[in-house]
Amino acid sequence: MTVAIAETVERAYRVFARYRVGKRLSVCNCPVCMTEEDAVLLATTPLREIPSRLIAEYTNSAHETLPGSIEADEFRYFLPRYLDLMAAGEAPCHMGFEICLRRVERSEFRKAWPAEEVAVIDDFLDAFTAQRFSDIAMTSWRREPGGPKTYDLAASTDDTLTCLVTAGCDLPRVLAVWNALPDPAAAVRMADARGRVLWTAGRYIFQNAHLEPDFVDEAVAIAAFLTRPEVVDRIETAFLAATDEGLEQILEKGIW
Repeated sequence: MTVAIAETVERAYRVFARYRVGKRLSVCNCPVCMTEEDAVLLATTPLREIPSRLIAEYTNSAHETLPGSIEADEFRYFLPRYLDLMAAGEAPCHMGFEICLRRVERSEFRKAWPAEEVAVIDDFLDAFTAQRFSDIAMTSWRREPGGPKTYDLAASTDDTLTCLVTAGCDLPRVLAVWNALPDPAAAVRMADARGRVLWTAGRYIFQNAHLEPDFVDEAVAIAAFLTRPEVVDRIETAFLAATDEGLEQILEKGIW
């Protein structure tokens, strides 16, 4: 966990501290959502001690967080723990990071929440972007007998970008954070993400199922960011300087 993201998480605990939950949560207790036992555990476990499994159950079961609703305030009680787990690399959702903060965006937080709460979200998403895209070691890799490392960046790259968009991020702002990160890590992520950029209907678009149909404009904006000539230059420079064959393969695929 970086210093920047840790400080933002602590700020979130302070900023959202006024929210509370009752003895019964606004969740669905049907057989495929949350059990009543888990709902009781969520409501009674100290916030900082709630495990990712329980938060993931809440992500799966909580009602929509419409502006001004009881559910929106309830969600904001849990939100610092969401950010805390994400900073530690634990996805508070059974599906990974991609849609774990979708209720932030659906709550129309930029219009409905106080400025200090919005600022915490924006600052966290900045720090989350920097943490996820500045360290290649955070991704998985394997080595075949006698062969080079083979990196699996696609899941973590897509997870991060889709999480940012579905959370309602300030997209130009987080892309600027990514753009300012040092190479080779930033360039490797750019090269990897370019592998999911396709030309369709007369435009480039970043392909991810969670971005269609609601976030097509954002998918086009990500593609525009990744197809800039300066990105290709960064990838080429990183490729020429690479000494890791596995990273060379990723960088080479990003040059087109």
